Amino acid sequence: YIGDKIGHKKMLLRACVALVFTLLLTAKVKSSEQLLILRLIQGGFAGFIAAMQAYAISYASYAKSSQTFGRLQSAKAIFISFCVFICGSFILLLGLANLFFFSALISLIAFCLIFFYLPTITTNSLITKEKAKLENISFNFYFVGGLILLAQMAKFLPNATFSIYATNLISPNPLLVGTLYSLPAIAIFLGSEFAGRYFDKIKQRQNTQSITNYFLGLGTVACGLTLAHAMTTNLWLIGLIRFGWGLVFASFLPALFSLISSNKKNKGLFIGLANSMAKI
Repeated sequence: YIGDKIGHKKMLLRACVALVFTLLLTAKVKSSEQLLILRLIQGGFAGFIAAMQAYAISYASYAKSSQTFGRLQSAKAIFISFCVFICGSFILLLGLANLFFFSALISLIAFCLIFFYLPTITTNSLITKEKAKLENISFNFYFVGGLILLAQMAKFLPNATFSIYATNLISPNPLLVGTLYSLPAIAIFLGSEFAGRYFDKIKQRQNTQSITNYFLGLGTVACGLTLAHAMTTNLWLIGLIRFGWGLVFASFLPALFSLISSNKKNKGLFIGLANSMAKI
């Protein structure tokens, strides 16, 4: 909401500053209570992902909003795929405290890049006839937000115990388990932008039924993959299912975020609320 009023670039800069200070302080914590307080402060004042989404959707062509969200999701997914290995190696070599110092340095570099290289976007500069036309398709925010909540639950609930499940029933090899665990993220990285492009084409048809059918089809495929995942211990089949699962979420979340941003005046506010639902 504040970004809608003062500009999303300023909110990105604020998020970077909050990350720098909270990460530096986290490196010096002495108790779990201090860590909890710093994490709460970081969660309340950082909000980098929501700010970047709001900035990107203001800067990009409105007709390509799903593709834009897809690209952001791909960037996040590829980092998740490699961050466990990178962070683990960093901790072994230099220690946990130095990892937070290094993360603070990255946030400071991001601040400088955003400050000097990202243009300032005004809210009214991108209002076009195409944008006004697309906004004729309206969806209830709470309904779309609820779908985001359900999609995130379906995405993360199985992951909470997958490592234990895979170790006990498939293989005790940690490299193999890690590969299986990361397959959905790899699929999200590979499929998000293409799925976003496809949904943009559907959205431009101005046909609510086509959009509804798109989500019903994805939901049906997701249910089928989940049931198949529960009924097999075959290594290759599980790998294929998890990759397909990632492709479903690569198609699902950018489309939902695109709908959130396309039918509301205060886009930053509703993108922020959608991110809150995604984090519950």
